[in-house]
Amino acid sequence: MTRIRWVTTIVFTIVIALGVLLAVNLGGDPTKTSNDLVGKPAPTFSLTAFDGSKIDLASLQGRVVMVNFWNEWCAPCIEETPSLVALANAHKTDSGFTLVGIVHLGRSQSDARAYAAAPSHKMQFPLAFDPGSHTSLDYGVTGQPETFLIDKAGVVSQWISGPIDAQRMERDIERLEAT
Repeated sequence: MTRIRWVTTIVFTIVIALGVLLAVNLGGDPTKTSNDLVGKPAPTFSLTAFDGSKIDLASLQGRVVMVNFWNEWCAPCIEETPSLVALANAHKTDSGFTLVGIVHLGRSQSDARAYAAAPSHKMQFPLAFDPGSHTSLDYGVTGQPETFLIDKAGVVSQWISGPIDAQRMERDIERLEAT
């Protein structure tokens, strides 16, 4: 084979491979505007928190629960962290609300733990890892951050793809707590 044919074959192969990768859309559909879980019972989960305790969604029934899928290396997750911390702090003594953070596709447990404990973050709400991504798959998570607001009856009321707006979430939490 001549050099030009080799180069052409290699370039063609790379273009085809990139096309296949884009076709399978590894990160999910960035234009997706809804999640099939909205209006349906939230998938249950039982995960081990960073502190070793259990986070069991079934035990939180009767409360409004915000489940946030995140990771420590994701720029939108980093942007969102102050809003999550503010919400958690505002509801620290609120027995009708719980915020749960689930590490989705974290690089390492030690990196996620260090990020959450950093003085600039102080993520002092229940945080857990998702071994095998079972919970993420059950929730249909395609990226991060993704947030699910679950009402007192255990039904997914809202899904947010991307960083949350803390003021809007506060209004939605209050609305669900009042019902």
